[in-house]
Amino acid sequence: MQAAKLSETPPIGALDHSSDKLVIRKAFEECKTFLYYLDSGKGYDACESYCVDGGAKFECQCETLADVKTVKDYAAWMAELVPQAFHGFTRNVLSVSYCDESNTVAYVATLRGIHPGKGKELQSDYAYLVQLNDDGKVESIRKIWNDFFALQQAGWVKETEMRKEAEEHYG
Repeated sequence: MQAAKLSETPPIGALDHSSDKLVIRKAFEECKTFLYYLDSGKGYDACESYCVDGGAKFECQCETLADVKTVKDYAAWMAELVPQAFHGFTRNVLSVSYCDESNTVAYVATLRGIHPGKGKELQSDYAYLVQLNDDGKVESIRKIWNDFFALQQAGWVKETEMRKEAEEHYG
């Protein structure tokens, strides 16, 4: 077998992937819109068209959301939480990226608002890994979040309770 001659290989950039890039860009932009609706507590009705038929899966390794297994349930939880805990809701997006190898959007942000009962600012940092299907629809979300810190900041859990629970889980 003879090695290919340099003149036979197409020059860098000669292959046209522009249509693929447009599809990816559209899916990426739609995912960012979906996450805005999700984070701002708009509910599942605002999010449903961005998810796969039958609904997307949800997971988070934290006690607060242990029973939440679908994006529909998580959207309902956020729709209840945001008006209660984040008056004057704002969201600061720190980073959003897309990996075309895994078809995943990585999203890092901070939610801010004023706690209505305490009148003090709350902020909660978190990240999402959003798995998209080939059509750009959300298949699943994994949330990375320190729920104990957020609940303590809101005054819903005291530090002594947190320590006791951590000792029970981790010895």
